Amino acid sequence: MNQFELPEKLVLFDGECNFCDLTVRFLLYFNKTESLFFSSLKSKYGKFVIENFKIQNDSIVYVVRQKVYTETDAIFLILDELSFIFQVFKIFKIFPKPILNFLYRNFARYRYKMFGKNKDCKVLPPKFQKRFLS
Repeated sequence: MNQFELPEKLVLFDGECNFCDLTVRFLLYFNKTESLFFSSLKSKYGKFVIENFKIQNDSIVYVVRQKVYTETDAIFLILDELSFIFQVFKIFKIFPKPILNFLYRNFARYRYKMFGKNKDCKVLPPKFQKRFLS
């Protein structure tokens, strides 16, 4: 990985999905330590990371210290970067991982139908732009 420097914590997301866009905006506002960086899966940077880590996922990917997490593993680890109040969502860990990932994959499969796709690029406030890698 010499072309791009990899941040310690990187969230790769579907840049076309409206739900994914809302999720990224949520994370930007509630990740008070600003430890999370973001890149669209289809950006030049995102494609580079996907190729170098041989990632075969089309929704959320979380790369922490060069280790790749997907699906519910990614979600639960990302929750660690949010304030204490959001830790309540970890209660879902009581369910077996295969069931959680099955539910996640089905949600991901129909996310465009439920929330639609972005038709244009949404502009973020300048304070957040430094956390996006393209």
